Amino acid sequence: MRDKSESGFDAVIIDLPDPDTPALGRLYSMEFYGLTAAALNPGGLMVVQSGSPYSTPDAYWRTVSTVSAVGLGVSPYHVYVPSFGDWGYVLAQVGGVPPELRLPADAPELRFLDEPTLASASVFPRDRPRREMEPSTLDRPRIVDDMRKGYER
Repeated sequence: MRDKSESGFDAVIIDLPDPDTPALGRLYSMEFYGLTAAALNPGGLMVVQSGSPYSTPDAYWRTVSTVSAVGLGVSPYHVYVPSFGDWGYVLAQVGGVPPELRLPADAPELRFLDEPTLASASVFPRDRPRREMEPSTLDRPRIVDDMRKGYER
């Protein structure tokens, strides 16, 4: 438990290499996300780069399930990244309530992102629906097996 006098984080951005080895799989585990969640301030947000829900859907939804399994509310979303294709993320917050995907009222006008684009980012096509999966852990890095299966078409 963190001492009340210590400050945590309002936001944590997790952008890691693909979990295609056991060593990297540890970073996509309940234990890692649990430690990260403990470092968040009340109301703090965490976002995890989670791979492609199109090309590697098992690994993507495993990440969503693993983050959720530590008690964080999750909002999965995806966007088109020109150099990667359809790429997914998990936005999470403490407390089990999924965070809203919304722009702050005082956000400046942005080139790419607006409210309709952000709203559509949480919609997944019928051929890539949400999957509930067993979480990945240090002693059972299921996500590594998902990545080793290779990309789906």
